[in-house]
Amino acid sequence: MFFKPKDRSMTISGGVLTDYDDNQNKTGIVSVPDGVHTIGEDAFRYQSVSAVYLPHGLVRIKAGAFNDCWHLERLNLPDGVRVIERSAFEACRDLQSIYIPDGVTEIGFRAFADCPNLRSISIPGSVKKIEGMLFDSCTSLKEIHLGHGIESIDGWAFRNCSALERISIPTSVRYIADNGIFIRCTNLKHLDISVGFAHCISTLALPASCQVHYIMP
Repeated sequence: MFFKPKDRSMTISGGVLTDYDDNQNKTGIVSVPDGVHTIGEDAFRYQSVSAVYLPHGLVRIKAGAFNDCWHLERLNLPDGVRVIERSAFEACRDLQSIYIPDGVTEIGFRAFADCPNLRSISIPGSVKKIEGMLFDSCTSLKEIHLGHGIESIDGWAFRNCSALERISIPTSVRYIADNGIFIRCTNLKHLDISVGFAHCISTLALPASCQVHYIMP
């Protein structure tokens, strides 16, 4: 059964917000009601939202849910969120910050790619894999904190992060893709990485000015 909340802009079925229509809400500010546990695939895509308030019972954000929401600036995910699927926030061009709580276990391919105003982000250790191209072309991203517990980093994860200056790879990481995860990270000056990856450091596409500090596992 589908129904519209009071503001008439959202369609919800069985706890899944399947569609949002900004023609019914000209403020750009959205409060998703309690009882919604999933933001559906492409639910907000291309919509002119500037702020979205999510309920505490939210568990999953599906593929492309906020893709191309150009005017979305900030978002705090509630503590119950566990899964952020592929391209969920891709091309959110005004996005400057997003809070990702402990307990998130999965962040999909290109979930934050092409967010040119994103400046800092922390990925908790409950996320086991940094997916491919996760931060591709986040050209203002200066700080990325990776929590201990992350186990693998896939291809081109940080490609075109031209403002990134420093990053520490936690010693929990056991696999790093060998196809240039830092390609065109032209301002990267310092990398902390486990001594176990010394043999493949030349495959990471580090700029010549980057200093590598090896840490013991």
